[in-house]
Amino acid sequence: MCWKRARAICGTPRCEQASPWRDYGFFVDTTTYLCATPATCLSPKLTNPFSSKTQVAYSQNVDLTPFTDPYFRGFDNQFPDYYRYQEWLREFNANYATGGLPALSLVRLMHDHTGNFNDPADSAEHAGTAAIG
Repeated sequence: MCWKRARAICGTPRCEQASPWRDYGFFVDTTTYLCATPATCLSPKLTNPFSSKTQVAYSQNVDLTPFTDPYFRGFDNQFPDYYRYQEWLREFNANYATGGLPALSLVRLMHDHTGNFNDPADSAEHAGTAAIG
């Protein structure tokens, strides 16, 4: 499993010092995205979960929880990468812009960077409009 390789950088999954790595979207429980209706989702489809402090990423392994960004949605092709990038940028600016980057950052951006074209709210055009206005 890939997380074992990342864990080797630290030596143990629970580093005593500052985290030498950060997980954005890898090794998360994607079953929390499966739901019959939006109201039944454990991880709702939010474009800015940090603003409401709504966790959308749950680590597959309790030892990885301290390294996982809880606001970075994992593998879900129905969700635009644009909003994942926005969460990564928010955390970067808040924690690392002045230095102290982790030795390793695992950032999961899928092949569909623009989202679900069947839903205009998730299209690249909408995301670009939201970014500038």
